[in-house]
Amino acid sequence: MDKYLVLGSAPYMSTWVDEHLNWFIDAGYRIICFNNSWKLVPAPMIYVWYHSTNFKSANTYVPTLSEIPSSKRINSSGNGKFNKLPVKKSNIPIPRDMYYECKCGTMFLNVIYSLLGSYGSEANVVVVGCDMIYTKNGNTFYSDRPESRAHNDPLLKWGETGLTKECEVSLEQYQKYGGTIRNASTCESRLPYPRFTDHLN
Repeated sequence: MDKYLVLGSAPYMSTWVDEHLNWFIDAGYRIICFNNSWKLVPAPMIYVWYHSTNFKSANTYVPTLSEIPSSKRINSSGNGKFNKLPVKKSNIPIPRDMYYECKCGTMFLNVIYSLLGSYGSEANVVVVGCDMIYTKNGNTFYSDRPESRAHNDPLLKWGETGLTKECEVSLEQYQKYGGTIRNASTCESRLPYPRFTDHLN
């Protein structure tokens, strides 16, 4: 079974990558980045990079094609659809149909639904840096940079209650279709996924 590590952009991620990423590489995980998290790791390590249609104007960090070629880029439109999926091994609904309340959403949920829709019961996903905890505007590893364009979009979209519900539903969708999703964060997290601590042993 293929294994995937989804990297988010939480404030602690630069330190986390320094301390733990090599464990996941050695254990055979494929590295999935989205939006600005590609900046955390050497580009050759990235299996695929998910980005929004407006990434050139919305992202703080924009990779060149030499850094991340077109073959590794997956574009998510505003309605929760992708221009392609990594593979298509399952008959699971497209990502936009998995949301609880609306048919589009934050990139993190789009990404994990894309992986579930691609791999079905073979989806073995660990996420980190995607905790959905916001204590200030733009809670990211790059928020303090003058060029930062970070915003708390998921919280602005759904509010506290709605965002928590969408996270709960994402776990239910993985359970429904037989996928595995766990959270490697050691920090406070809104995500209801079981904690993954193998890398700490």
